[in-house]
Amino acid sequence: YEIASRTMNAIQSKYGKIPWRWISAEDINNAEQLMRSLLDEGVDTIVLAPPRPIYSHHEEFNGSFKHAFEYIHRWEEENNKDIKVILMPQLADFPVIRKAYTEMLSDRLEDIPKTSSVKLVISIHGMAWDLVPHEAWIELSPAYVDPMMTDLQMIAESYSFSKLEVVKSQDHFADPYNNPDGKYLSTNSAFKEGIADNFDYIINLPIEFFVENTDTLFSHAMYNFEGFEDFDRYEQINYSDWSVPYTREFLINDTRIIYNGLPVGKYNESIIEAFFQAIDSILIEESALIAKN
Repeated sequence: YEIASRTMNAIQSKYGKIPWRWISAEDINNAEQLMRSLLDEGVDTIVLAPPRPIYSHHEEFNGSFKHAFEYIHRWEEENNKDIKVILMPQLADFPVIRKAYTEMLSDRLEDIPKTSSVKLVISIHGMAWDLVPHEAWIELSPAYVDPMMTDLQMIAESYSFSKLEVVKSQDHFADPYNNPDGKYLSTNSAFKEGIADNFDYIINLPIEFFVENTDTLFSHAMYNFEGFEDFDRYEQINYSDWSVPYTREFLINDTRIIYNGLPVGKYNESIIEAFFQAIDSILIEESALIAKN
């Protein structure tokens, strides 16, 4: 909510008061009510604006977007009115978003001795891709993942560590059941390979989330840290200050594995800027259309 509210404060500073609503999957039962309350204010254009780096069928096209269209269609039929709906561009289209993760990496690498060997594990959420070949994420993700990998590689190379490796992994669906041929590298495998190769440090940077959630804290952690003696899936998580990234560290055979956390607090400024640019790009175009007509 903080990302959305701060973004809308900036938008309204430029354009004046604009009605808006915020809803998340945790409050899905109120989604239609909030949409109706927005439509009842008399708006004739709705911008669906999920602050997500990459859109997918799983999350948006068959999820939040689909449900939003259903709510709007029902309201249109009841009120005999047509509503214009605009889908905001995904945040991957705005390069400033990558700064959140590059800054986090730079701050982390500052604390590592230059004589160290370092492996970066850049992780995405993951999916059983071969079972969903038409999933939109496959087509839309390169605009975000590829330049992110390049940016992070360049930053790591600038530190001139004794040895450096950068790999892309996925936290979920790279297990033997969903990935029997080993086509996709799991984050857990990337960790274990780095340990076997005697790296001094393995740093994991998840790049598809903006804040900790049930996936990152629980589900993905269970997959990523499977087999780690010091990882206890039942241990209570002590994370009270959400303005500071939540990190984890493990030491296995002289290799220090660091989960670098997510860009909260001072690191989310560029995410808010990307969100602002995405919404602003629509409002600029709509304002031009209004002026033209």
